[in-house]
Amino acid sequence: MKKDGHWEFYFTKIDDDLGSIFFNEDIAKQAPVAGHAALIYLRVFMRSPRPDGLSSSEEFDALVAVEDALEEVLDSIDAIYVGRATYAGRRDFFFYASDGDRAVEAAATAMKKFPDYQIELGGWDEPDWKTYRDYLSPGARDRQRIENRKVCEILEREGDQLTAQREIAHWAYFPDAAARDEFIQSTTQLGYALREKLEPSEAQRKFGACIVRNDHASWNEINEVTLGLFDLAIALGGDYDGWESPVKKS
Repeated sequence: MKKDGHWEFYFTKIDDDLGSIFFNEDIAKQAPVAGHAALIYLRVFMRSPRPDGLSSSEEFDALVAVEDALEEVLDSIDAIYVGRATYAGRRDFFFYASDGDRAVEAAATAMKKFPDYQIELGGWDEPDWKTYRDYLSPGARDRQRIENRKVCEILEREGDQLTAQREIAHWAYFPDAAARDEFIQSTTQLGYALREKLEPSEAQRKFGACIVRNDHASWNEINEVTLGLFDLAIALGGDYDGWESPVKKS
């Protein structure tokens, strides 16, 4: 079933396990939706997960069929699908409904088509949509991982295999010059060079810095690089504002 709106995914840690979260980005503008105070969750235990606990290619079609069946039956009673979490050999689906008992019954009916799957099914009243806001929706560091993935995907579409080192530029902004200068000094000790100091303007009222260093742009490595800068900028009262890389074709 086609999902409405914009959906995103990111990798994170869930109970110390590697996890993947797929969530409805657009519903954040409306959450919590009036009249949908019942949270419904369905946990499906995967039959052939990867060694790291995430879903395997062998089980992809079966899990898509489960998701489609759930969406169809819950959509018919006006339940709202907000996301899923995959980790430790399980996949948890989350919906908000106006009638929790009816939604649980509908989900159970949908899963009768998949007798080979062991499941857990339940729900509770959650008018503040805490699960969506605090569990499925990304925090600031996970949001940075999402942005990193998007830049990597753009580079790959341009023919970059992300294997070659290249000069990568990073931007950060601070409430005062002292914090910016401390950021510059700290990153210089980490091998970065200052490309430009940015002074406050009508468009950007903060003190900025653009720093550069040669690094790989692969997803895992750029996450490690950017999250270090992200944490440093936050500790100094500022904000990390992203990175840019030239395209390096093999």
